[in-house]
Amino acid sequence: MISSAEKFKMEGNDYFKSKNFKMAMGKYHRAILQLKGVGSDEKMSSILGADIPPKKLTSDMEGKFIKLKTDCFNNLAGEGSITVSNIYSLVIIL
Repeated sequence: MISSAEKFKMEGNDYFKSKNFKMAMGKYHRAILQLKGVGSDEKMSSILGADIPPKKLTSDMEGKFIKLKTDCFNNLAGEGSITVSNIYSLVIIL
């Protein structure tokens, strides 16, 4: 899931560089959704009552996870480059 999130983030960066903010925001959002799935084995195990051992992230992967998630949220903020109308447009599309 982390590698998929990285791919979406990079695609978002490419769209952002070409000033296609709507597509960039969509890619960053997809990356964040991928990251929300990290650790879902443990959640599903408790829901289903199954005995699935949770997969623990290594410290390197945890650092990568945190940086990637932070980058995506920061990129969504766009440091003022993304206007409210762009965000509103994305919300309607999603």
